[in-house]
Amino acid sequence: MRSYLPSLRLAADGAGPVLRAKFGGLPWGVPPQRWPACRECGHPMSCLAQIPVRGHLDRAGPLAGRPDLARKVLHVFTCERLTICDFWDPRSGANAAFFLDEGELRPEGAAPAGPIVSVLPEVWIEGWAPHDDPVPEEAADSFTDDERFYALPEEWQFPHDFDTALRTKLGGVPYWTGNGPLSPPRPPFRFMLEVDKWLTLPELAEGMVELGNFCSDGTGFVFVDPDSEELPALFLINR
Repeated sequence: MRSYLPSLRLAADGAGPVLRAKFGGLPWGVPPQRWPACRECGHPMSCLAQIPVRGHLDRAGPLAGRPDLARKVLHVFTCERLTICDFWDPRSGANAAFFLDEGELRPEGAAPAGPIVSVLPEVWIEGWAPHDDPVPEEAADSFTDDERFYALPEEWQFPHDFDTALRTKLGGVPYWTGNGPLSPPRPPFRFMLEVDKWLTLPELAEGMVELGNFCSDGTGFVFVDPDSEELPALFLINR
């Protein structure tokens, strides 16, 4: 199957406010009333990702070939009160994944209603490189079914061989951690994007940067229902 791996670099000083695909940092233009607060502790959440559909999410996965969604922008937020709130659970209210239209974003910038617990490192997505794995198209549905997943050959279950550089990607099948699917979202939700807690950055001497806690060693996954007019999305962390 074909997926896409991001080319990443740390945010540059003096770039000015502009909408760009990125992980972490402060999201551009999110109105205060759209900035999510954690349902468990009430604090404004931290931005984990802001990624336009146009030129990015329309490359692969459930939003590919959807010009009607070109103006949509994915936002993922997580609560950083990590010892208190269930930030890994897509239905706890301690994380949020949703799309805004580009027209809803304001050039004057984004500001939450209260202080943010933590601003995550800002890493820009400069482009996407195609990547092929050995998983055949007909096995894709098994990756969101606990029993069927473990019936697959091991080289299909973990084609990433736990390589951090392969576990941030767009499209294809979700690259689960060693614990497998752990009750992932079911259809009509479909896998779209994943981001590992470690982002590969060749420009750094150490070669990577830690984006967030992610349950110490996990990976985050975004699922979306592409056939619903509201375009609902879910974010979960698997470790």
